[in-house]
Amino acid sequence: MWAWLLRQEGPVTIIQMLRGPPGELILGQLWVNSHLREHLCFFYTAPCGVDVTRIGEYLDGLRLPRLTRTQGEVSLDDLTEVLGGMASGKAPGPDVLPVEFYHTYRAAILLRLLEMLHEARGAGLLPENMR
Repeated sequence: MWAWLLRQEGPVTIIQMLRGPPGELILGQLWVNSHLREHLCFFYTAPCGVDVTRIGEYLDGLRLPRLTRTQGEVSLDDLTEVLGGMASGKAPGPDVLPVEFYHTYRAAILLRLLEMLHEARGAGLLPENMR
């Protein structure tokens, strides 16, 4: 979905090849797209394997400020604040994109990312660790 939304105005950069499992080199745009699609589909549909009740019990024991707005839609301001506060030089997150990608292309992806988050949340497609 993310790649589809980014393609709406045309690609900024085309990935010419990928390195797959040891010894495998993936060449050609169709093969690269297919490999990335398989990887991302597997990644986003894999169960997170975390005991959510234990996490809840742990968090309940902490003295954390309570949010006043819960279960609401993510706003453009929320997303802008989060992207602006992400520290550079960190390892990529679950989407395998480095923080620098979001900083560099923030203006181009901000609205699309917000649309994707709303659509994925509405369809129940977010992984458990992002709900």
